[in-house]
Amino acid sequence: MRTRRYVAYKGTPAVIILYIAAAALLIALGMAANEAGGMFGGKSQLLAEPSAVGINGTGIGYIEDFLDEYSTLVTYEIRRQSSARAVRQGHNMTVIGTNSVYAAVMGYPITDGGFFTGDAYRSGAREAVLNELAAAALFGGGRLYGSPIYINGELWTVVGVMIDDGDAENIYVPATSELMNSAAGASGQGAAAGSLMVLLKGYGAAEAATAVNNLKNLGVTENSYTFKRLGKAAASLGEMADVALRFALALLLFAFGWRSALAAYRIIGDAYAASVDTGVHAPDSRGKARVLRAAVHIVLLIACAAAFLALARRIVEICVTWQEIPPVFLNAPPPQGDFYGRLEALGEIQAKILGLFTASIITSAAAQIAAAFAFRER
Repeated sequence: MRTRRYVAYKGTPAVIILYIAAAALLIALGMAANEAGGMFGGKSQLLAEPSAVGINGTGIGYIEDFLDEYSTLVTYEIRRQSSARAVRQGHNMTVIGTNSVYAAVMGYPITDGGFFTGDAYRSGAREAVLNELAAAALFGGGRLYGSPIYINGELWTVVGVMIDDGDAENIYVPATSELMNSAAGASGQGAAAGSLMVLLKGYGAAEAATAVNNLKNLGVTENSYTFKRLGKAAASLGEMADVALRFALALLLFAFGWRSALAAYRIIGDAYAASVDTGVHAPDSRGKARVLRAAVHIVLLIACAAAFLALARRIVEICVTWQEIPPVFLNAPPPQGDFYGRLEALGEIQAKILGLFTASIITSAAAQIAAAFAFRER
């Protein structure tokens, strides 16, 4: 009986490099997925954007009435450029008028003080929350709670410092303040809010449908607004690492299963050929050993096949949920538009994860294909 031996193919170093590269990409993808999963404070939000130019938006007074009547939290941004100064020289900054639930909906962490309260919002108090860039530009550092600043020459009080998504110097103030009430679009219900951000109670389609249905009481409907599930989009980016890892494991299981099936076939074939050559069809001690080895390989084949199918099913289940996300959920927003920082942050992490995901899938497949030719029989 011929003895089978396997020798390393000259391309083996390349296989090792591919495996190392695939592992490194999967680790990097996992780290990026953790970042995506923790985006927005781990909360799920729905962005409602006017779908056409000329939509006047919703009066902020109606939004506050809506908050009092429904459990759905809604916030908005009304932007205007203003001059601000403190202990350092004046800067042109973006002042964002909003309501008291803004930080809670957006999931922004407060590093000093807090966000202005509902009472401050209702009274239109001159209370301001700075993002970290604005705080550094105006004060340079230190504890800022209670510090005075001047916006357009008027005295305001800093009540908090917050980390937001943007890369600009932002100041957040009550939309009911005199500064914001002079914004274009003011009506009997106060200044008009364009895009709305809604805090959802979960990442599923049912939670989004409930919120969209509630928003109809504000006149926000599918006919005039486009709804983007940012929370689900961020969650799906995190899920890509899970899919890539499961894909790599599935390839390994397929390779092990295939080799186990091939080994069992060869062992049984060799045993049968040996018994025919010697004229002995009853298994001897060596025949029993061959049968046992073949049985072990067959069991491994079944186990690998079962695990492979389970992984494949889970990959399909995850990918199916991605169909709930509109393919153009990250249309490029206009510069400094409403919630621009949120969309920009999501777009950056999306580009990073999609690149790592594609590279890890291709590299994992290439490593397995190369490994199939790494050893040759002699």
